[in-house]
Amino acid sequence: MLTAKNTEEILNKFFKELIKQSRSNLTRQKKNASKDLYNSLDYNVKVNPNSIESDFTMEDYGDFIDKGVKGVESGKSLAGYRYTTKRPPVREIKKWMKIKPVKARSRSTGRFITQEQGAYLIANAIFKRGLTPTQFYSKPFERLYLKLPQELIEAYGDDLDDFLNAQFED
Repeated sequence: MLTAKNTEEILNKFFKELIKQSRSNLTRQKKNASKDLYNSLDYNVKVNPNSIESDFTMEDYGDFIDKGVKGVESGKSLAGYRYTTKRPPVREIKKWMKIKPVKARSRSTGRFITQEQGAYLIANAIFKRGLTPTQFYSKPFERLYLKLPQELIEAYGDDLDDFLNAQFED
């Protein structure tokens, strides 16, 4: 049976570097207030007798942060995501406001408004203008992927050599 030790090692190296660069991008772009998305970045490489499986996982909203969401009035999305009728959850924006901390003021009076009112105004602004794409993981993925094919071919070749050597030693 062919073992894919070298191939698995290359894929593990690829995903570890992808996570490292993605986390760095989240920090640099100030997109990790709660660190939930940052901490959720993970991968799995599974070697089966006839195949190799790999996947990259993160919080569900991570793809929206990466690709952006077009608002009803402006903005852009790299994946076609857009707001239509459903607004961003005020509850989540309130959590974000506590972590940052953000205190909203009334434009007309200059006085502080309640957190609930501030969260609603922010949610409404996001609904109208959308979320700007960050490409926190898609850019590093593209860069690392361009290097991957040759490394995989070489690693698979090494695995095949190991397999053939083991077959002829018996």
